[in-house]
Amino acid sequence: MSYTPVNSDAANVAAYTIARLNATSPSSVAVTSDQATAIADSQLGAIGLQTENNITGFSPNSYSNTPLADVPGSSWTFTAPVAKKYIVHVDTLMFFTAGANPFGALRLVVNGDAGPTVTFHTVTLNLLLPIHTMHSALCVAGANTIKLQWSCNSATYTVNVNASTYANYIVSG
Repeated sequence: MSYTPVNSDAANVAAYTIARLNATSPSSVAVTSDQATAIADSQLGAIGLQTENNITGFSPNSYSNTPLADVPGSSWTFTAPVAKKYIVHVDTLMFFTAGANPFGALRLVVNGDAGPTVTFHTVTLNLLLPIHTMHSALCVAGANTIKLQWSCNSATYTVNVNASTYANYIVSG
């Protein structure tokens, strides 16, 4: 059974560590790649370095209300090695199917802590709009829930996601 690291950089650090050990010390004790990855994972976690990403695909959904609400299917659980503030980025695509010059709003929510709201707008319906936002949020050691919330500035607007759209989350800290 192989070791699955929490930190996405652990395997690269482990490979470097093995190469340095083999170059500078007698090989009387063999260290496996899994052992070295586990050691690197714990070292990176101890200093708090963490980078991770996830691409979450959407199912077709639309929203036409002004209060911010969860984007269906946008939730992702991130595992933090230590409790501290992390920077969460998201790149996503959305489009409007109704409204004259529609405006919408999007924000990241991490463990219930809402980030700043980003406004997006178009003059062309059915045009995919690239949106980026970020939020610095306190995460606990272990599981943390990240999701998106959306709204329209008028009930006459309709914002949408479909199978061609996604949320690309990147967490670093």
